[in-house]
Amino acid sequence: MAHVYKPTFRRRVVNFVTSDAAVAALIAASVLSVTSVVGLYASSSQERAHRDTGADAFSGRPPPVWMPLKPVRAQMSDGNMLAVKVSLQLSKTKSSDELSDYAGVFGSLVERAGQHTSRRDLRAEDGIERFGIQIQRDLNDYLDEHDATPSRVTSVLFDELVQLPN
Repeated sequence: MAHVYKPTFRRRVVNFVTSDAAVAALIAASVLSVTSVVGLYASSSQERAHRDTGADAFSGRPPPVWMPLKPVRAQMSDGNMLAVKVSLQLSKTKSSDELSDYAGVFGSLVERAGQHTSRRDLRAEDGIERFGIQIQRDLNDYLDEHDATPSRVTSVLFDELVQLPN
């Protein structure tokens, strides 16, 4: 009499797991998970690139507007000479063109601020910061006095600040 092979439950599970269909399903699941991870990475990279190039995706703020001024020279209060070149960060405007008519006056006001400072003032621990704040105040006061525009100077960036030798 011939013996009929009857696989046990354990053997049936092993046969199923190692079958071509099971291996194909495992490969498909792996590919799907890898593409999901790559998709998440790509979308976060695009979001980061959008944030870096334009408006902030979360706050809706536009990028800052900067207005560079021509360099000026000023004789400081202690008799020393100072060369200053600044860029102004503007608020409430989309372009620095709105204030370009005031560039000459702004240069004069930067020069005047330089005349009211000394080498000792600039060398103080927060001297340059205070000098920048004074320039910002003077420019905004001028705009307020002349009801020129709603735009304001929010910060002053020193592109060049050189104390010239006597």
